[in-house]
Amino acid sequence: MAIKDPVIIIGCPRSGTTMLFNILNQSKELFTLYRESWNVIKGAYHKGLLNPIAIDDSLTVGDMTPELKEYLLDQFNKYSVNNEALSYWIINHLKIRGLTHHLPIPNPLVTPLKLWNAFVKDVFVGDYRLLEKTPRNCFRVAFMNQLFPDAKFVFIQREANANISSLMEGWRKNASWINHQRFPELDDSDFAMSNFEYKKWEYVLPPGWREFNAKSLEETCAHQWIQSNSYALRELDQLDQSRVIKIKYEDLVADPATTVKSITDFIEVPYEGKLKQYAEKPPVVSSSMFEKPREDKWKKNQEALERIQPVIARSASDVAIQTR
Repeated sequence: MAIKDPVIIIGCPRSGTTMLFNILNQSKELFTLYRESWNVIKGAYHKGLLNPIAIDDSLTVGDMTPELKEYLLDQFNKYSVNNEALSYWIINHLKIRGLTHHLPIPNPLVTPLKLWNAFVKDVFVGDYRLLEKTPRNCFRVAFMNQLFPDAKFVFIQREANANISSLMEGWRKNASWINHQRFPELDDSDFAMSNFEYKKWEYVLPPGWREFNAKSLEETCAHQWIQSNSYALRELDQLDQSRVIKIKYEDLVADPATTVKSITDFIEVPYEGKLKQYAEKPPVVSSSMFEKPREDKWKKNQEALERIQPVIARSASDVAIQTR
C-alpha cells in the first residue's frame, strides 16, 4: 500500500484553494486529510525531524531526510480518508472560536481509528491517491516534490487587488481570536504595523517577513501575495510541465464546470457524480457567515490598495501565469 499520483493544490491564501479543494474532494478516487496538513509538518518539528527554530514557512529539498520522508508518508497515511464523517473522529483537536485556536481533546478513539484507517487501506484499498491543499506549500514545492515525486500540481492564482483585500479582511477577522497562535511558533512580540494593532502574524510566513515591521497591513498582505505566487511559480517551473496545470480563480468562478473539467482531465479522475455536481454548482466559500463573496468586495479596501499599486506593478511580470 502506498500513496501514488497525489494531487497537490498550490496557491496563495484566499486565492480559491479551498473552493477548488472542496470540489475535487468529492471524487471517490481521492483521499484527503479534510483539512490543511500544517499539523503533519508541525509533528515533524516537534519530533526533531525538522529544525525547531523555523524562521519562515519555507522548506527545501535539503530539509528532506529518509527519516522525515518516512514519518510524513506514515502520517498522511494514518490521517487521510475518503469519508468526511470518519475524518472528524480522526482529528485529535477541536477548534472553538473565541476560546482557543486549537484545544486538545483527549479522545481514546483517535489512536485506534488512525491505526484502523491505515490497516483498512493496506488490506482493502492498496495504492491510493491523495489530495492535498495547504497554502504554505507555496514555499515548499520542491520539498513536496521530493516527498511525492509522482505528484501532479494544480496552481491557482487570484487577481492581486481581490486577493490582497481578502487577506486584509482575514487579518482583521482573526484579530478577535483569543490565544490565537500559528506554527512555526515565533517571537513576534516586537512585530507591529503602522495601521494595525494586532501583533500576531497571519497566513503564510514568507522569507523576509520581518522587513515589514512598522509597515502597513496592505504592504504586508501584498508581500504575502507576491511571495506566495513568485516562490511557487519559480519552483513549479523547475518541474516537468506535464505535471503542472495553472488556472485562474476568476476562470474558476466564471465557468467552474469547464475549468474543473480541464483539471480532472489533467489529474485523470472521472468528471462525474458529486464532483460534477459541485463543479456545476460550487459551494459558497466565505470567511464570514454574515458577508458572502462578491466580485467587487475588494473595493472596500480600494484606498489602501491604491497606495500599493507600484509594488504590485513591479512584480507583475514575475507572477503572471499562462493558463492552458
